[in-house]
Amino acid sequence: MKGSIYGKNEPEQEVLFDVELSLDASLGQISAGLFVFEQGVTLRASKKDWKKNKKEYQERANWLMTWHYVFYQKICNKEYVTSGSVLECTNGSKPITIQLPEDHGIIAANDKPLLTCKDCEAGTHIGSFGTCYCSPENYTRLTHHPSELSGEEQADGRGKYKCFPILDHNWITKNQDYMISVSNIEADFHAALDKGAVLICRYGGLITVAEVPDKPDDGLQNEPMVSEVPDDDFYVNFYYDWMKEGMKSSPYVTPDFLKKVDEISAELEINPDDLMAVMAFESWLNPSTGKGTKGAVGLIQFTQTAIDQMNDDNDTNYTKDQIVKMNAVDQLDVVSLYLKKYKGEMDGLSDVYMAVFAPSCIGKGDDAVVYSSENSPKAYEYNEGLDKDKKGYITVGDAVAAVIDRRTLYE
Repeated sequence: MKGSIYGKNEPEQEVLFDVELSLDASLGQISAGLFVFEQGVTLRASKKDWKKNKKEYQERANWLMTWHYVFYQKICNKEYVTSGSVLECTNGSKPITIQLPEDHGIIAANDKPLLTCKDCEAGTHIGSFGTCYCSPENYTRLTHHPSELSGEEQADGRGKYKCFPILDHNWITKNQDYMISVSNIEADFHAALDKGAVLICRYGGLITVAEVPDKPDDGLQNEPMVSEVPDDDFYVNFYYDWMKEGMKSSPYVTPDFLKKVDEISAELEINPDDLMAVMAFESWLNPSTGKGTKGAVGLIQFTQTAIDQMNDDNDTNYTKDQIVKMNAVDQLDVVSLYLKKYKGEMDGLSDVYMAVFAPSCIGKGDDAVVYSSENSPKAYEYNEGLDKDKKGYITVGDAVAAVIDRRTLYE
């Protein structure tokens, strides 16, 4: 039911809440939808009392919720944001309205639901601001350009692309004194979104709330919301510029390759930059590395021993010759198959590289010895270049430092 409160000290605006009450019989405690009461305010009832006086409890809950909202609005002098509020971006060509497809159970005086600071998903809550007038310099390894041209490019290169916000974080606000529960999970509370909050786009735009509508029919009419993130949005998961021009790896690293790396990294629960760094060190990202030799081959330098073990673990029959003849994107499936065995054990770059270089050292510290001239002379001799201090042994730290040096070239 919806309820409102008027009386001797009537609030300046009517505040409506859509409340669903339920009874926890084990505790005799009533919950009022997803609203978070001020600490110490509870409603309790027996099963018999619940059936008899449910309507009264609903009205009581509405009363409490209304005055809770009004209290914070008056004390803190804040205006909270509802669906349909007008947003502006410093790089956008036009304002838009923010949407809330699924409300949190709290309806304000304009008959629209209140938002939280978590309601900032591009394509769901926030659409396109028209044309993006950010500086071309903002299209970097961190934020590759969007996919659609605007047809409004200026002489300085601004306005070349249509806007599609890339939003890494929540709305930023200093005020978190009014909280909304967004699920039935205990302590799953998010701060209500106030008008003074800001949101930052990776392209450099500052998104702010320009206006909160007073009436249900106030506000702009948006163009149809963008339903999907652009195809190149996976770029945001990479920090390093793996498509950097002039590198030995340049011919092999395509958008399709990076997209596949991003996908398999998510499946393996590892950072895609870590996997790219390992492959860049092992093969310069050339899937044909080692072709025609008796040594290791491919993106992660598959040895015959590693291939045999992978085949045994997965009931496959890959050969070195098959792997080395694959293109880079297809060979990533074999890389994923090999690393699958270590899923859940690879916590950072060191472990990802040890899974390839020396799996027995996964989870060990930098000082752990991997190979030594005394105990593993052949393996030490083959990788002696990693022992820069000529100690006679190679540590985990020695090996990972070499990978980091290679990764640095892509900054």
